[in-house]
Amino acid sequence: MYVLSCILLGLSGASAINYYEAQELGPCPRVLPSPDVTLEQLKGKWHLSVVVLDATKDDIEENSVCINGEVFLHNETHMKHIWDMYTPHRQELPVGTIELSIDVLRPGVWAVQTPLGSQMSGFLFGYDLDLAMVAFCGWQDGQQVHVFTAAVTREGVLTGALRLKMSSILLDNGYEPSTTKLVVWNKC
Repeated sequence: MYVLSCILLGLSGASAINYYEAQELGPCPRVLPSPDVTLEQLKGKWHLSVVVLDATKDDIEENSVCINGEVFLHNETHMKHIWDMYTPHRQELPVGTIELSIDVLRPGVWAVQTPLGSQMSGFLFGYDLDLAMVAFCGWQDGQQVHVFTAAVTREGVLTGALRLKMSSILLDNGYEPSTTKLVVWNKC
């Protein structure tokens, strides 16, 4: 839950996130955006399955909260994402909600407006019918830096085959296991 809170604070534009105080953020990953994905393919329900953070050591953390979202289309270049967080203790009511307004600059490249008015870049890559990955980047000291990468799935259970597919996509896009931390939501 701590990591999600940090991510939600980061999305909200807060600058003091304890997770990042001990280290500088790494450069924005050089992923190849998926040019053929339409907004129509992205709309609907998704589950946050994996978040990739820059870290000083390879680490995987299983998390028991569930984060479910839905993508709504406004027109050909604008969409809204609404994400609700549920805990095992309160599965019927969300304990937190975040709404992101997203403009498509070009296929696979987004301008993401956060709830407090800050802006990040989003790069959609590794899209498949049941999986989408987005690298979110912001600005730190005049440099574009990696805030986090999110992998979302259509199903709430993260199977071994899907984990393998995600790992392969991350490795193919230059993510280094020795410098990342994975937060995994496995059974939602």
